[in-house]
Amino acid sequence: MCASLILCSFQMYAQLGVKVGLNIANMDIKFNDNALDTKSNEGFYGGLTYDFGKYLILQPGIYFSQKGHREKDIMIFDAQNLPLGMGDTKFTVNYLDMPLNLFIKPKIGFLGIYAGAGLVFSYGFGGTYKVDVGGKSQSYDINFGDSKTEVTFLNSVDNAFDISWQIVAGVEIGKLSLNFNYSMGLLNMTRNQDSEEYNRVVGLTLGYKFWKN
Repeated sequence: MCASLILCSFQMYAQLGVKVGLNIANMDIKFNDNALDTKSNEGFYGGLTYDFGKYLILQPGIYFSQKGHREKDIMIFDAQNLPLGMGDTKFTVNYLDMPLNLFIKPKIGFLGIYAGAGLVFSYGFGGTYKVDVGGKSQSYDINFGDSKTEVTFLNSVDNAFDISWQIVAGVEIGKLSLNFNYSMGLLNMTRNQDSEEYNRVVGLTLGYKFWKN
């Protein structure tokens, strides 16, 4: 009976929405158990959502999401492992994110406040690796494959697929919303046995519901 009521609620209240905003991404990287000092990399985050339910909401979505990290004042090496000098790098990977979140949204006056959690299934399909050395910049396309066999700079990602835990929260006023999410990658992005690389992303978006029940 309870399950039937929840299913009925999901069917009665359905909302199509769009969210656009900013990713503040980084990567938790360790090499031989030593953590690297990586910096955040800002990128675009936006896509469509579909809400099922009114107060208990199941929300699938599909997003274009840019993730990655930066490093500053590090020694840059070429494909033959020869030093090029001290410089900065910016590593940006484009992902197709497909989150599935469950959250509650009580009504407080004219505000709808929500919070919940779920999973994000991500697939990488491109990006850029930018190198700045001695005042000169050069960009390389991101390659997906085994970095131990790539004859390029550090512009490869071993695993195109990722799964993340995600927490979500936000405030709605009418058809508009301000949204926050934090995603913690669960899959190691490298197959190098001496390294660990996990995605970490904070997302801030503005949302709009095309209709509101």
